[in-house]
Amino acid sequence: QAIQNFCKQVAMIELGLHPPVVHVGDLSTKRDITDMRDAAPILIKTASIGALGEAYNVCSGKVITMEHLLQLILAASTVKNITVQRDTSRLRVYDERILLGDNTKIRHLTGWTPKPDYEQTVEDILNYWRREVKTLYSAEQSKPQL
Repeated sequence: QAIQNFCKQVAMIELGLHPPVVHVGDLSTKRDITDMRDAAPILIKTASIGALGEAYNVCSGKVITMEHLLQLILAASTVKNITVQRDTSRLRVYDERILLGDNTKIRHLTGWTPKPDYEQTVEDILNYWRREVKTLYSAEQSKPQL
C-alpha cells in the first residue's frame, strides 16, 4: 500500500498538481515485498502441485524499509527537490515493525528463487501512476464549464 501511495503522490507532484512534498507515516517499518510478476507463476505452479489445504508463503524472504523504498521512488522522479513530511494522521496506533515471510516450504516444493528487483518495481508502479494521474486530470480539464 505504501508504494502505491508514495508513487501516486510523486506523480501528482510531477504534473504540478501538488507542491513538492510527500506526506508519510512511519518510514522505519520493514516489509517483505514481492512483485506479482515474480510471484504469479509460482502461485499457479503451487496450485497444481501443492498439497490440498496446505499453506505456502509467497514472499521474498528479505525486508526493505519504507524509507529505502521512498528513496528509490524519489530517485526515479523527474522532480528532484521533493521533500518528505511526516504526517501524524498516517501513523497507525499499532504497526508491526517487521513483516518478513518464510518462503522455505514453497522454495522446496517448486524450486523457486525470489528475484526482488525493487528499482524495476518502483519504476513500473510510478509509471502506472503517472499515466493514471495524467488521464484523470486531463479528463477533468476537458469537461465543459457550467
